[in-house]
Amino acid sequence: MSDPLTLFRFPAQYVEVFEALVVGRGFPAEHLYERCQLNKLELEMPGATIDGQQLKQLLLVCEELADPARPLSAQLLEHFPMTAHGTLGVVVLTSPNLQAALNAALKFYPVVVPAYEISQVEMGNELHLIFRPRCDFGAVSETLTETVLGAFNSIRRYIRPDIPLLAIHLIHEARFPASAYSTFSDPDRILFGQPCNKIVIPRKYLKLPLTTSNRATMQQFEQQLERQIQELQQEPAFTRQIRSMLEQLLRAGKSLQIDDVAAQLNTSARTLSRRLNEEGHTFKDLVNEARINYAEFLLLNSQKTVGQIGYAAGFTNDSSFSRAFRKRKGISPTELRRRLQS
Repeated sequence: MSDPLTLFRFPAQYVEVFEALVVGRGFPAEHLYERCQLNKLELEMPGATIDGQQLKQLLLVCEELADPARPLSAQLLEHFPMTAHGTLGVVVLTSPNLQAALNAALKFYPVVVPAYEISQVEMGNELHLIFRPRCDFGAVSETLTETVLGAFNSIRRYIRPDIPLLAIHLIHEARFPASAYSTFSDPDRILFGQPCNKIVIPRKYLKLPLTTSNRATMQQFEQQLERQIQELQQEPAFTRQIRSMLEQLLRAGKSLQIDDVAAQLNTSARTLSRRLNEEGHTFKDLVNEARINYAEFLLLNSQKTVGQIGYAAGFTNDSSFSRAFRKRKGISPTELRRRLQS
C-alpha cells in the first residue's frame, strides 16, 4: 500500500527555507539534500514540487539540527519570507487589504498547503480560520501545524507591525514557554490546549491596507493561480507526465521534438499524440506552455536579459517571444520584469 503522504504536493521553493536553517546552524546544505534524497537541479525546475513524505523528512532532519532550546517552527519562520509561497505569496502581498489577502489565501491554499483543509467562520466581531489536517505527519505534525499557522502572522509586517493582528489557537500542549514563539506571535496571543487549530482575527482589522498593495500585479498572478487550481483538479495523468518531461528537457537544453519525447517513453509519436488528444491536449500546446513557463521562471529568478530568456526558452526572435508570452500570460515579458523591479 502506497504512503498517503506521497499524494500531497508542496512547492519546491519550501526546501530553501529548510536549507537556510541548516546552513545557519553551521551544517552544509548538501547534508540536507542527501538525507532527504532530494535532487537540487530537479527542484530548480519551473513548477517543481516535493511530496508530503519528503516534507516530513525535511522536518525530521531539521529537528535534529535545530537549536533544541527553541521551537523548530519559530526557527523555520525566521527564514520564511512571504514570497516562499511563490505565486500565492505575491498575490497576498499585493492585495489591497487584509480581507482580500485572506480571500486569496483561502481560495488558493491547496496550491501550497494541501495537507490542511481551511474554513472560515464569522463569530461576532471576529473571523475564525479553522485548520483541519488531511493527513498525519507523525512526530512532526505539531511542528508543521505551528509553522503553517505562524506563517499567516508574517503578513502583519506589511500592515501594522505595532498591533496584535491575530491570535493562534493550537490543539496540542505547549512544549516551550510562550515567549519562545515571539518569531511569529505575541506571547499572549498563542494559546495551547485549545479545542481546534485556528487563527482568530478581529473583524475591525480586515479593511487595513497592505503597504505592498498593487492591484494590477495581484490580478496578473491571480490568473496564474486560477490555472494551477484547475490543473490540480482536472489534469489527466498522461498529460501531467508529458508536461513534466518537457519542463525537464527544456531545463537541460535538450530537444522538444515529439519523436524524441516519444522515444523516451518507448512509444511512437502517433500514439503519444493520440493519448494527449484523448485527454484534450496537443503536443504543440504543451510545448508552447512549457516554453512560456520556463521563460517566466527565468524572468522571476535570473538576471538574464529578456532577449536571452526568449532564446533560452526556444524562441527565434524577440517579437515572437513577446507575442507568445503576452498571449498566455496577459502581459509582455518586458512589462513583467519592470513590475518586479519596481
